[in-house]
Amino acid sequence: MPTKIEIEQIERLRKSQNNLEWDSGSGWVQLNGGTSNIESNYIQDTSANYDSNVSNWQAYQESGSKPTTGQGGSPDIGFARNSTNPISGTGDFQITKPGLASHIGEGISYDFTIEPRHNARVLQISVDYKVHSGDYQTEDLTCYIIDIDSGEVVEPSNVHFENLDSKLTGRFLTTFQTHIENVNYRLCFHIATDSTREWSFVFNNVRVWEPQQSVGAIITDWQEYDLQVTATATNPTLGTHNKKAYWRRNGSDCEVMFSIERTSVGTKGSGDYLFSIPFPKNNTYLPNNDKTGLELLGSSAVHIAENLASSSGVGYVGFYDDNNVILYILTETNYTEPIGSSYFPLHDPTGHISAKFSYPVAGWGSTVTAVQGDSQRSVAFSAYGASGSHTASSTYQTVPVSNIVNDTHNIWDSNSHKAIIPKSGFYICYASIMFGSTSFDTYIATYVNGEVGSKTGSRANSSYSIGSNNTLFGYLKAGDEIDFRAFQSSGTSMPYNEDGGFNYFFIAEIGNPTNSITVNETIACKYTTESDLPIPNGIEEKILFDQKSYDTHSAYNTTTGDYTIAEAGIYSIKVFLLFMKHPVGARRISIWVNGILEAYGTNLLASSNSVNWGHCLIEDEFSLKKGDVVTIKAVQTSGAPLALHNHKATNRLLIRKVG
Repeated sequence: MPTKIEIEQIERLRKSQNNLEWDSGSGWVQLNGGTSNIESNYIQDTSANYDSNVSNWQAYQESGSKPTTGQGGSPDIGFARNSTNPISGTGDFQITKPGLASHIGEGISYDFTIEPRHNARVLQISVDYKVHSGDYQTEDLTCYIIDIDSGEVVEPSNVHFENLDSKLTGRFLTTFQTHIENVNYRLCFHIATDSTREWSFVFNNVRVWEPQQSVGAIITDWQEYDLQVTATATNPTLGTHNKKAYWRRNGSDCEVMFSIERTSVGTKGSGDYLFSIPFPKNNTYLPNNDKTGLELLGSSAVHIAENLASSSGVGYVGFYDDNNVILYILTETNYTEPIGSSYFPLHDPTGHISAKFSYPVAGWGSTVTAVQGDSQRSVAFSAYGASGSHTASSTYQTVPVSNIVNDTHNIWDSNSHKAIIPKSGFYICYASIMFGSTSFDTYIATYVNGEVGSKTGSRANSSYSIGSNNTLFGYLKAGDEIDFRAFQSSGTSMPYNEDGGFNYFFIAEIGNPTNSITVNETIACKYTTESDLPIPNGIEEKILFDQKSYDTHSAYNTTTGDYTIAEAGIYSIKVFLLFMKHPVGARRISIWVNGILEAYGTNLLASSNSVNWGHCLIEDEFSLKKGDVVTIKAVQTSGAPLALHNHKATNRLLIRKVG
């Protein structure tokens, strides 16, 4: 074990970019010949253990939402070493943004030089950070790279430091592409919003180097699910109760925990109680109705408490079928009994049940190979063809995708016909479906975690096959579940058209980090509305989308309905509206720029009866200047005010800068 003196000597060492140095008391002394980058990090002052570490970072003042040079000016933000409860070592770096005024364009920067072997390569930026105090929001602080040799601003694959609870320390991870020849760069942490909020932000362990590759399990955040309690004979009722249930993925296993606390009398039902699980189990490993299968679960526990304190027991978990478990209680006589109407019935008004267990899920692999932070490969999945039939008219059913073409990250489960998103980011999901019959409504929808994210449809009135296509663009989290569901109103079971040219599906990550060399930022928004806003007859009415899914530059005003262009370029604008059923007149969407009509959508004519929804779509691209104002309007000629269908999945606005 090192002595106290030896520890003090070790603490006076630091690893620089190309050498090992020792704090002599009057300055840093080089100890080695500087022949290699020994700590695999281009940031020499990676942590604020000494005041000198802070002085090598530079505060700057500019004026925009992203840096141009990352130096100069007279910044008002504070930047110093914090030694009170640092997130690591003896101190950390602290940025303090004053309140009462905007400090957009201010920030701190650090210059570094890469070795030629890292030219034209993807490098990773890693930072441990914590929201120290105040009202910090995710959009407030961003990360950029300046190519000093060319003056180019390089946007990494992720620029935002996520807002965290003040008790938590987070790790910011992103990647950027280096130039084929240039070696001098500047790392910038830049204030990107004009908010007057006051906040303080600390960080340490700044690292710029090759992405770290690791092999391990997919572990997602805990998510709620709807726990259902039934029985083998007659279902119980719980009365007034507090029920919580959560799941997360850990490799090939699903971890589950739930609790039920009852506060009033229910009915006990009859038979053994069945508790639902979020995903079907893997039949290969766990049998049903077999107590020998209980030991295969590994770590599992059940706690039963009558009257919340008077007596309790610890038990086990077993499977009734692929979708439900039975809880077994170990009695005082060491005999295992299933919880049900005969033992610990659920109509007891003051009882409590809790369980925690894990089980293998059909179709989930145990490990993946990934690059820490962002994979160097974009996530891409494509498939064609749909087997079998849509068996239940007027319901949404998961489409049985039949032929996988590409699956870069093994996200698709061919048993459940669902995808698990492997890493957070912006994605586009597309599905087209064709039925081999005529004269009925058909829809195709993209579902996210069991909830409809986007759907579109059409109707045929002549003798040809009918189909629909749907596109979902948005931010998805690691662990999100995606599936495509079809709807048809023929009144009977309908076969899918097997032709891959009509039935096609893909999921693609937008913005591969290996291509993140552009100066342009990702600019995109998605807004929806659940308002049943009545559209006047014959008048172009502005549509207000009041619910934000995402807006990278806070460019849309939900009060005025105006979208203000943040940066000049080519923009794709898509609008979907669904009018209520009405047999008279036409419906149409229009796009206006700076108060001038720029584009009309297809003129949708009402059918001869009142059973059809009026689904309108407009999609176009525009060359827009910074500061241009985009508004969306709609008109209808039913003869009276006509409302929109009040569902956010059918009324949505999507804007994205594409060039």
